[in-house]
Amino acid sequence: MSVPFRIGVMQLTMARAMDEAGLDTIWLAEAYPWWRKHGMEARSSTVVSALIARETKRLTVGWGIISPFTRHPVQVAMDARVVQEAAGPGRFILGFGTSKIFLNNAGMQTSKTLGPMRDAVEIVRGVLGGEAFHYEGSTWNADVPALQAEAPRRSTSRRRRRRCRRSRERSQTAA
Repeated sequence: MSVPFRIGVMQLTMARAMDEAGLDTIWLAEAYPWWRKHGMEARSSTVVSALIARETKRLTVGWGIISPFTRHPVQVAMDARVVQEAAGPGRFILGFGTSKIFLNNAGMQTSKTLGPMRDAVEIVRGVLGGEAFHYEGSTWNADVPALQAEAPRRSTSRRRRRRCRRSRERSQTAA
């Protein structure tokens, strides 16, 4: 059976309606087995949340929840940064948890989740902080360089820079 390619159509439609109606927050959950069990195709909350953030004006987007057992904490931080940028200030809530539903359905150990969760939170906070970050935990490790103040510029040839300067000068004198 071929599943149609629709990127979160239901979620986007609902989010737009919620935004227009004045609701304040939409929560997106990732419980793949639950969605399938109820006859729906699961969508990645991290991907859909960025789309929702761009398609709405004031609606806060919340992850309820993302599990470090489905994504490495560095990946969670990278995804969170994309949603923050798409949403703008104050419109994103990162919900982080172990997701017993996923762990049980995947047949993964579920007796010790507090330590791995602490590691994951530490890593996500460290990466989102922007400074150089190194962490060695019981479950996950991370080694991430600091954010640069400004993206490195591509070097351009002297000839190209001259052409651009002349073009700007011509357009300024023509105006």
